[in-house]
Amino acid sequence: MSAREAASWRYFFYIHGPGGHERFDLNFAMLMHCITLSAGGERNDGEAFTIGDFLPKFDRKKPQSEETETEDAELSAAEVENIAGFVGKFK
Repeated sequence: MSAREAASWRYFFYIHGPGGHERFDLNFAMLMHCITLSAGGERNDGEAFTIGDFLPKFDRKKPQSEETETEDAELSAAEVENIAGFVGKFK
């Protein structure tokens, strides 16, 4: 690829943004946003939807209560004991 062609591709992506599979989530979110607004849809709080409402949220975790964390820790300890007992049978 020549320097001229590389520069033209950089300019293309600068104007049009990334495309293809890399940003399929954004393209789909824009489509769903348009369809939802066209159908008169609104969120439960009465506000209009935003494109961000349709984007996947990979890094968000639900906050856990202290009781749930304790139950998870107790369950993990019980699982460890079961695994240790199971492995001990084969020694």
